Amino acid sequence: MKKVELIDILKNIEDYEIIGNKNYFISELLPVDQAKSTSLVFIDRSSHEKEKLILSTKAQVIICDHEVKKYNVKNKSIIIVKDPKLAFAKIGNSLFPKKEKWGKHPSAIIHPESTIHPKTYIGPFCYIGNGCEINEGSILYGNIHIYDTMVSIGKNVIIHAGCVIGGDGFGFIKDERGELINFPHIGGVVIEDNVELQVMTHVDRGALGNTIIKSGTKIDNCCHIAHNNIIGKNSMIAAHSMFSGSVKLGDNSFVGPSSSFRDKVKIGDNSFIGIGSLVVSNFANNSNLMGNPATTIQEFKKMRKSIKKQMNGNEKIKDR
Repeated sequence: MKKVELIDILKNIEDYEIIGNKNYFISELLPVDQAKSTSLVFIDRSSHEKEKLILSTKAQVIICDHEVKKYNVKNKSIIIVKDPKLAFAKIGNSLFPKKEKWGKHPSAIIHPESTIHPKTYIGPFCYIGNGCEINEGSILYGNIHIYDTMVSIGKNVIIHAGCVIGGDGFGFIKDERGELINFPHIGGVVIEDNVELQVMTHVDRGALGNTIIKSGTKIDNCCHIAHNNIIGKNSMIAAHSMFSGSVKLGDNSFVGPSSSFRDKVKIGDNSFIGIGSLVVSNFANNSNLMGNPATTIQEFKKMRKSIKKQMNGNEKIKDR
């Protein structure tokens, strides 16, 4: 990365204030504890060691929040913003723009009945099945398999290597002899605009309706989205999460790593599901959940306190 003057990087953010020297330049982006004198760094607003990090880092240009004003910082350039991580991200994206290439890798197989916008990228060894529609600006990296299913992929969608989309869900029913037969899976998959599926994530087709991932949602590595799920807008689903059939997750929600959802549960908008939660009940908007089975964080803390008290009581009985 070439040298960039401080005044040039500030063009990418709004509502900032600078304390100290305004004549510095930067030549790389690094974590605050690995920085060089020419690095741009940020200190997250949730940090409890802001003053220590500011004084100890070698970086001369630091993005911080307003709390820094109470510290005695000299000989550095402090950029004060409301959300340092967001400002850092905007600057970083402007300095390292992605140079996309459009087209189809020669090894990709695309069914003639699919509809692919010319301004898309289909990576090596992808299979794009019958009835698939991929819209402008979407990127599919290598080894992605989209079944011969009605799969609609919106604009500016990113699908990383190894994803499988449109397979049948785990829908079986026992017949009169007690043998398992398939329940019909004749639905499709709708992936709306600006969605990202990271490595090795699987999205099943709907049984009778569609499985839907709404716009702006980001799904991490190795997740499973089962048939007829409806995943809300601008939600984040961390790695190894598993959704059984017909789950509805609200908009603007966060799902922690390795969380699991029983079939047909409904979780409201703006909800937070902590790491490793097992969600077996419905919850309203603005729910903060954790535990197995998942409950509100307040109830979870009460439960832990009660168990700890009971265990301490049992220890006292043993001592007698």
